[in-house]
Amino acid sequence: MNKKVIGFLLSFQLVACTALGSVLPASAQQAAVDVVIDTEVERKPISPYIYGVNQDHPGETTTARRLGGNRTTAYNWENNASNAGSDYIHSSDTYMVDYIGVPKEDSEKPAAVVTTFHDQSLAKNVPYTLVTLQAAGYVSADINGEVKPAEAAPSERWKEVKFAKNAPFSLTPDLTDDYVYMDEFVNFLVDKYGPASSETGIKGYSVDNEPALWAHTHERVHPDPVGCVELVDKTAELSKAVKNVDPDAEIFGPALYGFAAYLSLQSAPDWEDGLSENYEWFVDYYLEQMKEKSDAEGKRLLDVFDVHYYPEAKGGGMRVTFGEDSSNTECNKARLQAPRTLWQESFREDSWIGEPWFDQYRPILPKIQESINKYYPGTKLAVTEYDFGAGNHITGGIAQADVLGVFSENDVYFATYWGDQDKQYIASAINLYTNFDGNGSKYGDTRVKATVSDDEMASTYASIEESDDGKLHIILLNKNYENNTTFNLSINSTNQYKKGEVWGFDRTSSDITKRRSVTGITDNKFTYTLPALSAYHIVLDTEDVIDPGMEYGDIDNNGDIDVLDFALLRKYLLGMVDEVSMAADTNADGEVDSLDFSVLRSYLLGFISELPYNIPVENKEPVAEFTASKSEAETDEAITFDATESFDEEGNISYYAWDFGDGTEGKGSVVKHKYAKAGEYTVKLIVSDEEGLNSLPVTKTVTVVSATGDNSRFGFEGSAEGFIATGEKGTTVDLTVTSEKTFKGNGALKIDVSSADGGMLDVKLDGESIVPAGAKVTFRVWIPSNAPLSEIQGYVMPHDPAWDIIKWNGAWGGYEYMQKDAWNELTLTMPEDTDMSLMQQIGVQFKTNDEAEFTVYVDSIDW
Repeated sequence: MNKKVIGFLLSFQLVACTALGSVLPASAQQAAVDVVIDTEVERKPISPYIYGVNQDHPGETTTARRLGGNRTTAYNWENNASNAGSDYIHSSDTYMVDYIGVPKEDSEKPAAVVTTFHDQSLAKNVPYTLVTLQAAGYVSADINGEVKPAEAAPSERWKEVKFAKNAPFSLTPDLTDDYVYMDEFVNFLVDKYGPASSETGIKGYSVDNEPALWAHTHERVHPDPVGCVELVDKTAELSKAVKNVDPDAEIFGPALYGFAAYLSLQSAPDWEDGLSENYEWFVDYYLEQMKEKSDAEGKRLLDVFDVHYYPEAKGGGMRVTFGEDSSNTECNKARLQAPRTLWQESFREDSWIGEPWFDQYRPILPKIQESINKYYPGTKLAVTEYDFGAGNHITGGIAQADVLGVFSENDVYFATYWGDQDKQYIASAINLYTNFDGNGSKYGDTRVKATVSDDEMASTYASIEESDDGKLHIILLNKNYENNTTFNLSINSTNQYKKGEVWGFDRTSSDITKRRSVTGITDNKFTYTLPALSAYHIVLDTEDVIDPGMEYGDIDNNGDIDVLDFALLRKYLLGMVDEVSMAADTNADGEVDSLDFSVLRSYLLGFISELPYNIPVENKEPVAEFTASKSEAETDEAITFDATESFDEEGNISYYAWDFGDGTEGKGSVVKHKYAKAGEYTVKLIVSDEEGLNSLPVTKTVTVVSATGDNSRFGFEGSAEGFIATGEKGTTVDLTVTSEKTFKGNGALKIDVSSADGGMLDVKLDGESIVPAGAKVTFRVWIPSNAPLSEIQGYVMPHDPAWDIIKWNGAWGGYEYMQKDAWNELTLTMPEDTDMSLMQQIGVQFKTNDEAEFTVYVDSIDW
């Protein structure tokens, strides 16, 4: 085919084609906020150590790692044994060896848990490792399982902790004596890695973990509530022992678990006996006493004041963290606002901490800093455990990104998130600051003033790199639950910013991706629209976006801008060629994409007269449509909502946001929902396109009436439905179906138990795969008072027929924490990647710890 024919066909395509949109347009469903940034005001360094974790998450880039938690209180560095405390039947075992990933051949080496953890930090280029030292009094002597009340310390199940050995150290600790020495532990680590001042040394040590809860969590070690004087003395003596070995190591304390510990050390006996009369809260007492101890010693004995923070804020009747249900819309909305308690005086959360009589202690971070400045100036501040919940939900990601911004603005020195390893949105929120482009680019190290006009709808933070504001980093968080928000930004700077690159994540995915660049900056002012529930990182640059030496549009570099250039750009966008000249960047935004295709098309058609050119392209709203399988249903009867007829003229639907009208939400093109209560409910659907633009909402009404029986997947209305009960290790059982005690309906499983110490009963059904991926499964169990039970666990266990492949998913409950002579609910969520080709065993396990006869009930297993 000759060039004339090619040119004719391309010209026809040129006129006929339609450009893809990439701009979020203003609409009736859009909100707006104003952001003001001043790069010359409130400059303060940001600690590099606030982007830390206690547990690693795949793909994240962190700057600090902490080895801490309840398990570390009774960790014995000599043999790597530890004790679970009340978290799990006070078991002494090798849990930490397995959890940290100690190689099997190293499991009996001294301090293997700690050295493996620190080796992981070094391999990840994490600059700061914080290690917990033991101060409660005793550590595990063995790995022989449950420690009974009669075996509480002191007994042969424990080794006594001494802070200073007062004798020559050994790198092979004596396993036959009755003591474990903390200074010898630190010496072992210094010998292996060098001192804290070296590149590979361990930088900090924490004085145990949550001492205000020792009497509860570790009653076999420290049965009496810790006293204020006792805790100060322990901190000072342990600090002296550490600093005598490693003078530059930083000491963290007192690892207060939460607000009640900040106030009174959990109503410590000596606080209640008179110390409270002289101090506003325990924080003041501890800081003042540690300064006095330090002055007397002639050196600082507390480097970092250390607290934990798990928000008490509630929404929809549920706390935003600890067992939260991410389908609870009001709880999710409360999570988005919860970080404000840390910094904003005018904000009042829905919790006991938000009550007026605690006004003097809020906002929390400035209040703690005020105490530091008054009682022990120069002490740094750390938050070594925190979690705002829903790490796999967009609101958890936004809250995490918000909290990191709060830490950057409130003089926090060190912070480590606490949470399981599968929290994708948490990892993305951290990476938004530490590795937003996937190539190691990070947020600036000097904060500058940034304010937003509506703190409920949005958050913003800004930073520069050292003293150079040639590049300005801006974090924008859209907390608007349903609508796009336009941010009107105004920047005061001696520099004039010319362009901006943007990365972010939203509710469609936790992946951080490149977003539409910032163009059209005039006098350091511009607007940018974020989709509902999103978190963006903008990097503004003073470099001119237009290259004066570039002949924009002349992609083949033949001196002309014509249909051949159009053809070459089309081939690149279709993936037919791998590379193309930046002359194809016809709107000069630093990217070659469909917008450049539109600009070049407009130029060749004569609609514009020069290149580069920033052409506005409208993105049409997607359209939401759905059907309901029933308009009338009974309680706990599944209704299927199908939104597959929703569409976007210019692309694909990327997200389906459901509001079921009962305070819960869902996602997906086809969803099932059950209503627990009778009533009339308005179901609302909003869909988003690939650019994050929302549709107008569409609604339908469903009517729900009360069921006369139990509509659960397994309601046991007259039969056991295939479930059996088995006893193990001396425990025997007898299963029947009864109507004498039910969660609802007219039937339940009754299990008469004759228990043994160390036994177990299992109420289970084994067969084909019936629980779908992503399903939330709820088990209802009734347990009696004074039963010798240690734990109850609902579970779903996919497996192959030969039991070579086993995947455990459990919902654990400790007997001591559950309601007695009443029904309890245990809930788990199946992983999204559950293999439905496997078989499944579903059931409830009860572990027994003594001999007795009693009865338990199981009912209404549902998802």
